[in-house]
Amino acid sequence: MKTAILTLITPAILTLFACNSSTSESGTSNSDTTLTATGQDRGGGVESARGNLNDEEFVKEAVNGGMAEVELGELAVEKAEDAKVKEFANMMITDHTKANEELKILADKKEISLPIEPTAEKKMVKKNLSSLSGEEFDKAYIEQMVKDHTKTISLFEKQMTSVKDPELKTFIENTLPTIKGHLEHCRKLSE
Repeated sequence: MKTAILTLITPAILTLFACNSSTSESGTSNSDTTLTATGQDRGGGVESARGNLNDEEFVKEAVNGGMAEVELGELAVEKAEDAKVKEFANMMITDHTKANEELKILADKKEISLPIEPTAEKKMVKKNLSSLSGEEFDKAYIEQMVKDHTKTISLFEKQMTSVKDPELKTFIENTLPTIKGHLEHCRKLSE
């Protein structure tokens, strides 16, 4: 039933899939044992303890980061003053929705349950950006995009060497150039 419901959810609703609130097979809460998609430790020290995330953890973190980019992109479309920032935000929505849809297909195949709501960290970033407007919003949004994409690139590059699943490795190889393009684009906007 969970799969049937998820299949009906539109890409806009997919933005809810931003963190893991389920319990892993080991019995520990994944929100306590994984990194954020920006590479920050959420308390469990997975990266420092093992060096890399396992494939399931990586999928969840990639979805978390991608969904955050979609949500922040939607916010930027609404609040940004600069047309170039709005254009970039629309690109974030399109590209990260596509990547998350690809990850959802992989997750369904591998029976990985995806997160259903944003992490507290992601909610706080959105809340902080929501309180800004005009040029101040534009600047803060682009700075956040530079920060997030820099950390996401680092995470993807690190995981590329340790991922076990060939389809997931292909996803990383195909998605990494897009993320690097986003970083280059937002760096130009920050100049």
